[in-house]
Amino acid sequence: MCQVCDVSKLEDVERLADVTLDHFGGVHVVCSNAGVGLPTSARNLKLSDWEWIINVDLWGPIYAVKTFLPLIEEQGFGHINATSSMAGLVSSQMMGAYNVAKHGVVALMAAVERELRAKKSAVRASVLCPGPINTNISRHSVDFRPGRGKPKGDSEKAGKLAGNIQSALENGMHPDEVGELVAKAIEQEKFWILTHPHWTKTVQKQLDAMILDQTLIRA
Repeated sequence: MCQVCDVSKLEDVERLADVTLDHFGGVHVVCSNAGVGLPTSARNLKLSDWEWIINVDLWGPIYAVKTFLPLIEEQGFGHINATSSMAGLVSSQMMGAYNVAKHGVVALMAAVERELRAKKSAVRASVLCPGPINTNISRHSVDFRPGRGKPKGDSEKAGKLAGNIQSALENGMHPDEVGELVAKAIEQEKFWILTHPHWTKTVQKQLDAMILDQTLIRA
C-alpha cells in the first residue's frame, strides 16, 4: 500500500494516518524520513527556500509526532522515529537551513523520548542521524525547490559543493542497509541511530572546543 503525502502539510499527514488505520487497523512503527536541502549560504538563501526546507525537514517530523504519537500511545506500545542527519549534530557551511532543521529534529525526538520515559510509557522514540546515503535527495531538492534562481554570490561555490555532495551520496551507504540498521535499533529500543558512528569524533571535537572556550574565558 502507498499514499502520496506532502509532509509539510498537516492535513496530508492526518490523511496518511487515516489511510493507515483504515488499511492496517493500527499503527506500530512510524518513520518520518522526508528531507530536502540546498547548498547555499545562510545569508543568500531565499526566504522561500528557508521556509520550504524547514517545512519539509522539521515541520514534517513535528506533524508526524502530533498526528501519530497519540495513536501509538493509545495502543500502549510502538515506536516513532524521525530522520535527522549528522548535520543535526555538527553544522557545515553552505547548508544553514538544512542544519537548522536537522538540529531541530534531534531536539524534537530527544524531548519526545524523555517525555515518554518520564511517564514510564512502553512507547519508544528514536532519531536517525545518517551520513552520506545513496539517494536522490540532492537532485530532487534542486528539481522540486519552490524557486529556480540561484544567488549569484554563491553560484560557483554552491555548484562545487553540490557536486561534492552528489559524489558522496553516490558512493554512500545503500538505503536497504540503513533500513536494516533502523529496524534493528527499534527492536533493541535504541535512541541514537548512526550510519557512520566514526563521525562522532567530529561531535567530540565540537564539544572539546566548547569546553576549551569556556576555560579560556575564565582564565
